[in-house]
Amino acid sequence: MDLKDATLIFLSESVDCPTAASLARLAFGRLWAGHEVDYRVFDEMLGEASTHGVLEAMRNKYNPTAYDAILTPITDEIGRQKPIRVSHSF
Repeated sequence: MDLKDATLIFLSESVDCPTAASLARLAFGRLWAGHEVDYRVFDEMLGEASTHGVLEAMRNKYNPTAYDAILTPITDEIGRQKPIRVSHSF
């Protein structure tokens, strides 16, 4: 599944969480227009969804393979963009 499709499904599953739905709508709109979405939008979207039970509801609704197929493109995009903090402890 690509990032745009995963974001669209996430948007449809987030209707009961206005903040997550708003962030998903923003992300999907930018992706639809061919623009990149900053990882912080996806990170906050997942945080809100987690806090308000959206991820748990999705986990209960979909089989593990489908659930992973929806979340993996989003988490991969966060991982691709998010800066890595390096500690210089010698």
